[in-house]
Amino acid sequence: MASSPVARPDPPGAPATMHAVHCDGTRAAALVTHPAGELLLVEPLAPVWAYSLLGMAPPGTHVSHHTPIDTTPLDAAYLFTAQHETIENTSLRFEPGSIRLVVDREAPDACHLPPNPHRSRGHYWRVFAARAVGELGKSPTMRSTRWVNRSELQVLANRTISWTLGDVTDEQFHDTPGLRPVWVWWLHLLQMIEVDPRHALHALAVAGREDQR
Repeated sequence: MASSPVARPDPPGAPATMHAVHCDGTRAAALVTHPAGELLLVEPLAPVWAYSLLGMAPPGTHVSHHTPIDTTPLDAAYLFTAQHETIENTSLRFEPGSIRLVVDREAPDACHLPPNPHRSRGHYWRVFAARAVGELGKSPTMRSTRWVNRSELQVLANRTISWTLGDVTDEQFHDTPGLRPVWVWWLHLLQMIEVDPRHALHALAVAGREDQR
């Protein structure tokens, strides 16, 4: 797996710690695929804090949720987080030798944690693609864990677009969710869904909203 160096999201003097009170400016996630080619998606059961967190998504979280990024090499911390968030939520592991870095860039998405006063809003994302090993389970903290094929993924993306354009209410989207808005953007860039680029950009803008529910 090749990966390029990434600048530490927090500046010197403002280190992040595990389960940080403030956002650490990172997001590690995993595009985990079934041998049949289906993609793993999860939806937390926990209360929804922000509009940007509504919907289903591949497993992912802040790096400092699983490892202290001020004392761990950042490359290793991102991968460790993606792996352990997947294990914790679904019991699945990554097949050795199948791991690829597919996203390595910033996005202006919001999250449920208060912003760190020492850094700008948004997250530096690293997303890893990997094949799954094991049987799919479900953590008690998950509302749903499921495999979706390409056509089902497209339906979920379309649902999100309809919500971000105001054709679906917040309550309707919560009851029958699509993808989390930032994932419409990433999956558009990865050419895994087909959406109007303007709609993908609008979904990214919605992902940056800090409205609390």
